[in-house]
Amino acid sequence: SRVAAVFFPGPVDAFLDDDRLTGNEHVALELTRTRCGIMWSHGEEASQQGEFGRCASTFLDLFERYHEPCQQIGDHGLDEVLYNAAICLESDHHVGQAIAVRQILIDEFGEDSVQANRRGQPSPLVKQVTYQIGGSFHALAYFTKAADYYESFASRYPDAENARDALRDATLFRLRLGERNKAIANARLFERSFGRSHPSETADLLLEVGHTLARARHWSGAAEHLGAFVESYSQRVSPDLRVRGLVGLGVALWNRGPAKRGRAADHFQRALELADRGQREEETLPQRLDRYAELIESRESSRLLPFVDAVAQARFHLGEAQYDAFTNIPMPAFRPSKRLNRRVRAWWIRQEGRATVRTIERGMVALTAEERASLINLVQFRHWTETALRAWTERREEARLRAEALYHEAAREDVPEWEI
Repeated sequence: SRVAAVFFPGPVDAFLDDDRLTGNEHVALELTRTRCGIMWSHGEEASQQGEFGRCASTFLDLFERYHEPCQQIGDHGLDEVLYNAAICLESDHHVGQAIAVRQILIDEFGEDSVQANRRGQPSPLVKQVTYQIGGSFHALAYFTKAADYYESFASRYPDAENARDALRDATLFRLRLGERNKAIANARLFERSFGRSHPSETADLLLEVGHTLARARHWSGAAEHLGAFVESYSQRVSPDLRVRGLVGLGVALWNRGPAKRGRAADHFQRALELADRGQREEETLPQRLDRYAELIESRESSRLLPFVDAVAQARFHLGEAQYDAFTNIPMPAFRPSKRLNRRVRAWWIRQEGRATVRTIERGMVALTAEERASLINLVQFRHWTETALRAWTERREEARLRAEALYHEAAREDVPEWEI
């Protein structure tokens, strides 16, 4: 073939271009097929020499001029001609033209095409170029088209080597584009297809969908999505992913209003129970980060930052919950009565002594009604300040200190967003 490529193209071309010499159709067909073989060799040679422009033009010319007589070129079909042309175009930095050629391959050799009917099946290369087109659009940052092709590839060829990557990338692109419904549909398909075989990767993708919904302030959707995640994956994935799911669910519920904040706090608390396993007293930040890394599958470093962020966020929101409790402790009302009840009088006796109280009570006979009422009110007010008001003050102080401690714990995670 190398010899033929060197010595015969000129005479073959000259013969085929001379109408007087091509009267014998059989000879002309054989020579045309010889020319196709020579052109194939030229294309391969150009590719090997790094002349990708010449490679692409040779294969495209071969397909354009001889796609009818040269259905098969040795062991190679016309689908391979287009496949090679696209590779050379892409190597020559003509990505858009490579996409167009690959689309021609899909149209000419895909399902329900003339060539597929002729062969009895689509070209196996259709599967590869569908993924490659998605990759090309990805490289061009044309994410809508990239997602379209990745989704088509993953749905048609779920067992293909790259199906998982394609569907994951398509889901992330839909999220980036704000196409939440398509992203959720992709994530659910990913879970059905790969949830059992790749639980951690599936969980990571589902979390990303849930957190994206939360960033878009679509709190009800985030709560529904992350609630399903927590229910399905609480025992199937490593602690860091469980913590992130619980915290994400807690944040979504928290932002749905005060009525949901009790449930949200429960999820934050569950997350911290997981995160604080093996915690030591006076733990330094490096020691804590090393302990956190033990909770991550294979100590994968890329998962440490989102895990620490989730832990800090849980501590911060529990601090907020405790601060809300502090501010919402109702101040007791002072409601004086005309007479001292037994409880107040008993307290007064404990404070002043029985003899003193009796002396004051005997002296009240000489007071006016207004003076007696004022004295009774004073005793009741002292009782209220020493009992109800003091208890309220102490309760508030305890709640304030608990909130402050939780805020300090959040700050110790060293995540600026959750420091106060």
